[in-house]
Amino acid sequence: MKLILFTDFTPTIDNYRGPSSLCFYLFKALKDRGNTIYVISTNANKVNSAMIKRSEDLMGVKYHICERNLINKILISRKTGWLLTPIMGNRYGYLSRYYLTRKIKKEITAFNPDLICIYPSYLVNVCKQLHKYKTLVIGPDCSPLRNLRTLKDATTYKDGVEKNVLKELKRNIEMDKMLAKCVDGLALVGKKDTETFNAISRSHKAFFLPHPHYSIYDKEINFNHEKLSVVITGAYDNATRSDVDKMVEVILEGSKNLDNYKFTFIGKGWDEITKRIGGLVNVEHKTWVDVYGEELIKHDIQIVPISLGVGTKGKSLDAMSNGLLCIGSHCALENIAGENMKDFVQYNNAEDIVDILTDIDEHRDKYEKIATQGRESVLKFHNSSIGATLVENFVHGRSFHVNSNIYND
Repeated sequence: MKLILFTDFTPTIDNYRGPSSLCFYLFKALKDRGNTIYVISTNANKVNSAMIKRSEDLMGVKYHICERNLINKILISRKTGWLLTPIMGNRYGYLSRYYLTRKIKKEITAFNPDLICIYPSYLVNVCKQLHKYKTLVIGPDCSPLRNLRTLKDATTYKDGVEKNVLKELKRNIEMDKMLAKCVDGLALVGKKDTETFNAISRSHKAFFLPHPHYSIYDKEINFNHEKLSVVITGAYDNATRSDVDKMVEVILEGSKNLDNYKFTFIGKGWDEITKRIGGLVNVEHKTWVDVYGEELIKHDIQIVPISLGVGTKGKSLDAMSNGLLCIGSHCALENIAGENMKDFVQYNNAEDIVDILTDIDEHRDKYEKIATQGRESVLKFHNSSIGATLVENFVHGRSFHVNSNIYND
């Protein structure tokens, strides 16, 4: 088959300035199965030429980078987009205004694809322009569901942004309704995301696609050493603030139980947190690491304190597929193949994290087995070939549903 991926994020081996790895692994699997792949990217994530070359070599596909032209930049920029709103409106947000140039449309026509995949879902204009082709949007998730969950989080009201969220919710509902009209299908990496989209659009066009895991590094799972190493990655932001704040308060109260642990925070915004707990526990902060996977496997446990989000969390998949014991919220572990206390450890309240760490220290063999089982489940049920099969079945009009019961609700 001949497949085109039109993406706003240049596909990369690890996420770079946005969710750029999902399509890399999905389309690498499709290429490995003998399909002809053509990748067109606006490179909105500004991937440098060396990283692009490495990704191209590993996928076996030459990318066509077509950075946004001046008109598109004016249309979608936060600085200039508002100037055109009185004329064009802003029904779905500035980013939805992006349009394909005549040159790109000619290239697509010349390639004559069996399927065009569009990533991500806010490229509504692109979907409209390509309506004569068979089109599949790679979500990756459902924006209205994210808005609804944001409205349930206390941080939203603490920051006083609930009116903005409600405005965005209305806009995203309208966008999903339009997507259902102008595309043939949507592949979403969340079960609730799929249900929500289909309910909003009153369609059955969305289907659940298990998120493929990323790069695998060689790691021996072994908790038999003096201090267990815990890593927390990402950013201290709206998605993590509620749970992180709860976790920190309990660490400050129960740090005496954490003598056999060392903590590493990777990413930006953690300075305040590391200063608060730094005098009580062994802690290190790294704002950046060159190769994420190589750093990850130095640790035994990853805590994923995500209080707000949708879809599948790449951080959890990364941890489990590389042999770390993953401790996370329901939000952090939804849509991942496995069960609580068998493949991962799911907490009900972030205040329980210190008690969980205490139990791990006292029963290391038990949790070592959970980490081992978690890795096996992710490697089996988040293999990129599953997603590739779903895409191929979609093109041929065959049943493209997976058994979603094995994925955490």
